[in-house]
Amino acid sequence: TVEGEAASSDDGERKKTAKKKNATIKEELLHMRQWIWFIGFYTRKIIKAFVRCAGEKGLTGFLMPGKPGVACLEGPESS
Repeated sequence: TVEGEAASSDDGERKKTAKKKNATIKEELLHMRQWIWFIGFYTRKIIKAFVRCAGEKGLTGFLMPGKPGVACLEGPESS
């Protein structure tokens, strides 16, 4: 019947929507941590640019400037 087909179509759409929502939630839950080692990381200009770019991408973490330098970035895997 037409009503039965419409109901099954609605169920199919609901399932697709639920799958998309679950995929979005999983992407948001996937958190990554990246360690970056530098031979030398001590110029203020580079440090400010690094911090600015990380903020634009929604990443957090810390920097240990010096020789050698270390950066630890954390945030959503999609960033």
